[in-house]
Amino acid sequence: MITGAGGLRQWSVFDKARVIAETLEPSAVISEVARRYGIRPQQVFAWRRKAGKQGRVGAASSAAFVPAIAAAEPVARHSPDQRKRQATRDAGMSMRSMAARCASAWRRYQDGGWSDSAR
Repeated sequence: MITGAGGLRQWSVFDKARVIAETLEPSAVISEVARRYGIRPQQVFAWRRKAGKQGRVGAASSAAFVPAIAAAEPVARHSPDQRKRQATRDAGMSMRSMAARCASAWRRYQDGGWSDSAR
């Protein structure tokens, strides 16, 4: 069943801008706005996308949704070596003992003493 006048409609720039402006309201539902004007939601999304590419959609509307985050204190930046040392300290193991364990495991692997049960 086909409802409506059918055929292509020509929408003026002013009419498109009015529809887009309605969809930018905080409580707007695009499908409801599209239904009110007798068009498909996909068409409204296409108009919004095109207006955004042309810079016609206001920057203020998108900036209103950007959250501001204030840090209480600056985050310390550590080098990868510092992070590795801290991780081993947290695990209760010094770098020297960790290196010795890795060397020991590598020698066992090279000697063929590595088995599935040892993993």
